Amino acid sequence: TFCSTDTVVVNYNFTPHQLVTITKMPMNIGQVFVDGVEVTNLPVTYDWAEGENHSVGAITLAPWTSFVNWSSSGIVLNPNTTAATVNFTVTEQDTIVAHFYEIPHSLITVVVDIPYTAMATTSQGASGNYSFQFEVENGLPIQFTATENEYYEFVNWTSAKGNDFAPDSLSREISVVFYDDDTLTLHTKPEIYSYYIPNTFTPNGDMINDCIGPLGNAIDIEKFDWVVFNRAGEIVFKTDNFGDCWNGSYQQGNYYVPDGVYPYTLRVKSVFDKEIQKVSGTIVIVR
Repeated sequence: TFCSTDTVVVNYNFTPHQLVTITKMPMNIGQVFVDGVEVTNLPVTYDWAEGENHSVGAITLAPWTSFVNWSSSGIVLNPNTTAATVNFTVTEQDTIVAHFYEIPHSLITVVVDIPYTAMATTSQGASGNYSFQFEVENGLPIQFTATENEYYEFVNWTSAKGNDFAPDSLSREISVVFYDDDTLTLHTKPEIYSYYIPNTFTPNGDMINDCIGPLGNAIDIEKFDWVVFNRAGEIVFKTDNFGDCWNGSYQQGNYYVPDGVYPYTLRVKSVFDKEIQKVSGTIVIVR
């Protein structure tokens, strides 16, 4: 209520304030939190009063990435710039940056060219007999080992990017250094199917050429039998075990057949075929 001429003055308090920007580098890695709340659209600028206390935090969940440190021009970050979460007091205009790092790495694919014929293993713990992938830090030597299955032979390794192998591509155990994504192929081939029975042996006890039996590669031992006869057509030796050999005994007893020519029949099959072969021939005993 005015009773006479007067002057009314309104007094304001001016609070000093500063613009503080929060961002990260690079922009495609990591998560940043301001006062415990994730900020997804960076950079973001806050108009904060001087003296206010705030915090920022950083994490990264992506593989091959890590948080490195914070940086600022003047605002002091506590407890230190390498802590994942730091506290600070607004003292001046500034930009606070979360720095992340992506470890250079490559995606490696390993393929067995004939699936399930060999096992490829790596020093990283990955393995497979068909196709598998793993990631590896660039510049580190990685060991590979090839173990072929029965009836298959190791041939070599090849690299889609032309990477070098140590000692060479023909070694079952190799070392490779990668600087980019690559595909390594382990090559195998089937054993050559073959069988052979010598036509003469000398079972005289001198430990030389005293036993005779089939030899071969890629033999299906479940589909094998070998029968030896004398001239009268009697069976003098018979087996379905591919590892057996005949020492000249009569029906595996203590009697030994005389020198002469002995016909035989052989049933044999390749592990890669369906048909059983029937073979006949003769063996000569000379003492």
